[in-house]
Amino acid sequence: VTVTEDVPHLNPADFAKYDAIVCNYTSYPNVTGQRWPAATEKAFLDYLAAGHCFVLFHAASTPWMDWPEFGDLIGLTWQKDAAGKNISGHGGQHSFLVSIADQEHPVTKGMRDFQHVKDELYHRQLLHQTGHVLATTFSDKAFGGSGANEPMAVVTELGKGRAFHCALGHDPKPMAGVGFRTLMLRGTEWAATGKVTLPIPADWPAPGTPQAEALKQVAPSPPAQRATPKQK
Repeated sequence: VTVTEDVPHLNPADFAKYDAIVCNYTSYPNVTGQRWPAATEKAFLDYLAAGHCFVLFHAASTPWMDWPEFGDLIGLTWQKDAAGKNISGHGGQHSFLVSIADQEHPVTKGMRDFQHVKDELYHRQLLHQTGHVLATTFSDKAFGGSGANEPMAVVTELGKGRAFHCALGHDPKPMAGVGFRTLMLRGTEWAATGKVTLPIPADWPAPGTPQAEALKQVAPSPPAQRATPKQK
């Protein structure tokens, strides 16, 4: 495993050494004008189409909002209005229920709905035609949300390659949640191999369990005044 924080200077040779790429990179608030050279972008997409995988979470969906092929690859992106203002965003952090939308996909097969730890809930994102939704969450207006069901986990396929995108995981606390960890691990295994062998933990915070009830008691944060994906 190699970790790099110098994403803007990756080159085609860097991709070829690895079977999978897991991404937690954002350039927010500079979400346009940050694209790679054309040769690097092509090498990245060719690398994936040849049978490799790409996995990302939370604000890693924001750095290349002016790269259409990247948006199609990850299946779910932030969007702006004609004036350049973010349509997408989030309300105050709180614990919320994640509903499994596809119970037959290998990533979520056998997975029950779960109560997620206190986290940012992205809303009004653009679901691309390439994105297949595995899990959703209701974005409650009481917490500054959209009042609609929002995609939380999607998968896409590019040639022989696969991508898994999880919108959860703002910082280390929600990243420690059982639901997030399980989605990321199973999503990465599926993206890399096309199948899933990792089990769903026994302490799953399904609705009505003591684990879920405890998470629901955590005090929410006030609604955000503006949307600010966190650079990690």
